[in-house]
Amino acid sequence: MDDDTEAPAHARFNQGRLIMLVLAVFFAYHVLWPEGFDATFEWFSALIGALAFIALFKYKAGIMQVIGACAVLGLGYSILL
Repeated sequence: MDDDTEAPAHARFNQGRLIMLVLAVFFAYHVLWPEGFDATFEWFSALIGALAFIALFKYKAGIMQVIGACAVLGLGYSILL
């Protein structure tokens, strides 16, 4: 095997970013529209996502605490409805 065929480091980095973006879009679609675009939009899921984003990036909260808080909010919402 020839090592010259390996992609440069910046190309591998960009491929990794693209994969992360595709996965984010895939999961967002299935969370926000669980029954497809013809069904209703899940506003509560979008609200939890926005709150998690703010907690992580503005208030620098820990990822485990944010995941736990989102899980509790989602569980409480599903129990109440």
